[in-house]
Amino acid sequence: MLVALFKLLDKMDIKVLKLLFFTYKDKTFSFYDKIILTAHWSLINCDFIVKDKDETENMIFTFYRDEDGSVTINYLKNNFNVETKHAFEGNMFNIRFNINGNAMYKWFAIEYNNFINQQETDVEYTILHVLAQKIRT
Repeated sequence: MLVALFKLLDKMDIKVLKLLFFTYKDKTFSFYDKIILTAHWSLINCDFIVKDKDETENMIFTFYRDEDGSVTINYLKNNFNVETKHAFEGNMFNIRFNINGNAMYKWFAIEYNNFINQQETDVEYTILHVLAQKIRT
């Protein structure tokens, strides 16, 4: 049912993202994880699926941190196998994309402080679409 709800609503609807955050509220370590979830949400909305997960788990799954604190998630779309590695380094949020095991990586980095509210207690919902759009390009 939750998956159907996500498919019905507009892809850039912040209400959908807030619902995803609410669903993950007991699975996240800090509000910074919401930036990782925004990246995940963006890829799912570009028709990627999480490798080895069923349709329900594709949206709601438990992600784990690697020893270095990063989060690695593997996605599939058509004939593409995309490994993403999400990490915070200094004041930057980085995503490394490895496509089909190629030795060349694509990197995406954005200053994460821009996505945190002034009280530093949560993400700034009004600008999360900027991150989503950058990931989709």
